[in-house]
Amino acid sequence: MTMNPKLEKARAEAAGIKITSVDIFVYDLPLVSPFRIAIGTMQAANDVLVRIRTDAGLTGLGEACPFPPITGETQASNLAAAKALREIVMGRLGRSIEHPEFWRTVLWFFVRHPEMPIEQTNPVVDFIQENKYGGEDVLTEHGAERRVPPWPGFSMEGRTLKSMMRLVSAWHLELAGKKKGRKLTWRKSPIQEYRFLEKRPEEETDRLWSIHQLLDSDALYAEGRAMRHCVYTYANLCWRGETTIWSLC
Repeated sequence: MTMNPKLEKARAEAAGIKITSVDIFVYDLPLVSPFRIAIGTMQAANDVLVRIRTDAGLTGLGEACPFPPITGETQASNLAAAKALREIVMGRLGRSIEHPEFWRTVLWFFVRHPEMPIEQTNPVVDFIQENKYGGEDVLTEHGAERRVPPWPGFSMEGRTLKSMMRLVSAWHLELAGKKKGRKLTWRKSPIQEYRFLEKRPEEETDRLWSIHQLLDSDALYAEGRAMRHCVYTYANLCWRGETTIWSLC
């Protein structure tokens, strides 16, 4: 199949653009007159508007106007999808999305479960990415090689919210007790660290807050055990210079 050169060029240019913000707006616009068809009636446009900005100065707008009798979607389900997409875009997958057909099934899972706390979106994404596509980078006599992912056949078929949360929770516990591998270190980011002295009442001791970068895999391991999350799985990304991890204390 021959690809359109202009389309290929546009995709290559888009790959270099980074999304810097995703804003979501919900609004209800009464119709001048009801919109009626055989299977239902709309009294208002109950829409969700998404605005995306990039580091290239581009702004994109997208609107979702559901009609439940036809699609089964609602304003609430579209809002849940938009919030989940924002979490994904601003998280790990926002830097590089491969296997889009599969990740579309993950997004539909989020849409079907608007009751899922939004802060669980990226932990679910991290679990799936590491188990289905991740593996680990290991050094061999032939250089860096990537191990086979532990669960390459993972799919979203038949998954419930409870079963998914159990898998993610068990994975986090496994990571917390996992023996550390070889130590990785990486360069410090040009971003400056931050310190703030919180003045407290005389009977209390002032509190010094700091935000500092974690610069090796041991630090990520300790952070993950302390916070009971999967930050240790980002060690290879930090080592390759694809991301930075910071700690607030």
